Amino acid sequence: FDKNGFEQFCINYCNEKLQQLLIERTLKAEQAEYEMEGIEWEPIQYFNNKIICDLVEERHKGIISILDEECIRPGPATDLSFLEKLEEKV
Repeated sequence: FDKNGFEQFCINYCNEKLQQLLIERTLKAEQAEYEMEGIEWEPIQYFNNKIICDLVEERHKGIISILDEECIRPGPATDLSFLEKLEEKV
């Protein structure tokens, strides 16, 4: 994209969500299983991106919820009104 827009935001969010699923379903689960079975292993350090996903999807406080609110409120919704709401809540 010449300019980052909503489409790029959605792509980035999907990538973060996929990364979170990979961490939860693979790394965390495997490491917990190794520990439970007493298998020797070297822990894999990883960044848990749940905080990023929460920033986007959290109810009433996440970016998507705030965007939804802006779209249904009376009066014209603008980029500026959306940014003001983000600054207020995030």
